[in-house]
Amino acid sequence: MIARQDLIAYYEDLNRNKNDVITSRTLRIKTSSKPIKINSNYYNNYEELKNELKKGLVKDKEGELKKAKTWMLGFGIGIILFSTLIIVFSVNPFKLVEKTRAEYIFLDGTVQRIEFETHRSSKNSTSYSLSLKLKENPDFTFKISDNIWSMEALNLTSQFFRAGDSISIAIRKEDYQKKISQAIPLNFWDKHNNYSSISFVAAHKEDSVILDLATYIQLKNKPPGFW
Repeated sequence: MIARQDLIAYYEDLNRNKNDVITSRTLRIKTSSKPIKINSNYYNNYEELKNELKKGLVKDKEGELKKAKTWMLGFGIGIILFSTLIIVFSVNPFKLVEKTRAEYIFLDGTVQRIEFETHRSSKNSTSYSLSLKLKENPDFTFKISDNIWSMEALNLTSQFFRAGDSISIAIRKEDYQKKISQAIPLNFWDKHNNYSSISFVAAHKEDSVILDLATYIQLKNKPPGFW
């Protein structure tokens, strides 16, 4: 877990296509341990996150210089890889069942506890998750894993939220109707398979969009392996 005080310096990449048109931006943050990378393609609120994260940080001149020296090589490799991905996905025979905004509902609540968790399996693989408890729904733990958002996104979210914060999280409408409002009866599976756990996919804090629902839906509707 990377704390706010561990952030040291930053610089921003402007990613361009062959016509020298900016296609995306990448914020790179140097820390006392593992660097953080955030790309504007994956965050609808990229500018808001960038302005918040770079507060009090100095420009990473060393990082900018290193990027400049390797720009031409990296750009050429990137074009080749991107072209390959386009060809692969254009012939993908699998049709996705697309997710829609109508599948989700925002639940308002007050944070009681939030925890960034690291999970290590017997095969030496590591995964990450974020869990939180809401004062208004004490019987449930709301969780989000890194198969939805990246480890960096979950870590940043844990830095934004504090006990006592008023937040809104997006959960499946079916989970809300079965477990929160109890408008739909629970079946056997609902009662005996992690009843006290509810997954969430997006989060807001007051007027700030921390994990954006529209971005999540867009990413989930892309062909498998795109991200």
